[in-house]
Amino acid sequence: MNVAIVFCEGHSGHFLRAVILNHPSSVAAMRISDQLDNSCNGLNIQLTHNVHDTLGAECVLRILPTRNIYNAIYNIFMKKVLIEEFLEIDLANWVNDPVFWYDKCYYHIQEYYHRIHKDISTNTIQHVIDFDQLTNLEYLTDLLQQYFHLEFTDNQRALVEKYSELQLQINLEDDSIVDMQDILAPVTDHMLLQNPWFWAYAVFKFEHNNNLTEQHRLWSVNNFKIPQTRNDLLQYQFLKQLKSNK
Repeated sequence: MNVAIVFCEGHSGHFLRAVILNHPSSVAAMRISDQLDNSCNGLNIQLTHNVHDTLGAECVLRILPTRNIYNAIYNIFMKKVLIEEFLEIDLANWVNDPVFWYDKCYYHIQEYYHRIHKDISTNTIQHVIDFDQLTNLEYLTDLLQQYFHLEFTDNQRALVEKYSELQLQINLEDDSIVDMQDILAPVTDHMLLQNPWFWAYAVFKFEHNNNLTEQHRLWSVNNFKIPQTRNDLLQYQFLKQLKSNK
């Protein structure tokens, strides 16, 4: 059976292929290598980012997030930006060039937020796999049974557990909250200090949810003070109120 998995998020397609083909659980620690076999027990699985590149597939699955869109974007960032373009030491030293990192993170979030929403609104593939549920053992058990008549094994359970450890351990839901304090609620101070992605996420989500356009931005590269603390980010709420009162 030829199967195509369409996905845009960093490793979800590789992970789902590994689960379906019952690959050793150790592959999760290798960030789901592209070198894994594509076939096993009569199943041949093709991975693609292009919905039009599925000719010949008897079953096409599309992975899309439902509520945790920002979690998917975070995974894309960690794979595309960090793993493929930069070393971990670059991220560890982000405070030495905060404007660069802010620009890299913010516009990456902006690009993929709109891309994923477009993918969701224009999707024509019938079989949608919920990205938000990919570490849910019950969901995966039903998926294997429904599409491939396979039983869930202890090895697959171990694979899911290891993959889960690599995921963001909080849910950054795509909701409509407009208060910066609420946006920051699931994000710890440690996260804000260790990874510029989180404060770029907070600024993007605040601006997006408050319908702030480029003309109404609260900052510019020339006068932007990189947030170092939670209180710095909370100033955006104050700046918006000041701007609204003018």
